[in-house]
Amino acid sequence: MSKKSIGISQFVSSVLLILIIVFGLIIASNFGKDIMDKINDNIVINEALQNMKLLNDVIQEVGSEGEMARRTLSVSVTNGKYEFDPYADSINFSYYMKSDLNFTGSIENINISRDNGRIKLYIQYEKIDIVSYEQFGTGNNLVTIINEGINTELNKPIINISKT
Repeated sequence: MSKKSIGISQFVSSVLLILIIVFGLIIASNFGKDIMDKINDNIVINEALQNMKLLNDVIQEVGSEGEMARRTLSVSVTNGKYEFDPYADSINFSYYMKSDLNFTGSIENINISRDNGRIKLYIQYEKIDIVSYEQFGTGNNLVTIINEGINTELNKPIINISKT
């Protein structure tokens, strides 16, 4: 009696195995990319929160010390953009997120909003008059904050912020 080989050929089984591995790698890389995007976005947002707290503390300190008080600080930015807005008396951070993380609300006095994938952190001042427009982004940035006296009309310290 001869035995007949039942089953698929070695070539077909090799092709099927390769296809299964390729599809598995594609699925894993897509899943891994989503996780890496969330991790990266989380790192950027946490860094921005720390930078906003630092900037706010220094602005408040310089504002309380009187005319010609000055601080220069280093602000490291992984991603995103900071902006000092004299029209709104605010400091702002914006970043286009790569993931679907949902950050909104406020932490301490930092407001957080999200619109169309862009996250914005901002602090608006009522008792400080920011008089200069400045922005900076990725990299190490030296920022100088100077108290230029009191705005007598508004009874607020005048704060000039510049990138040096």
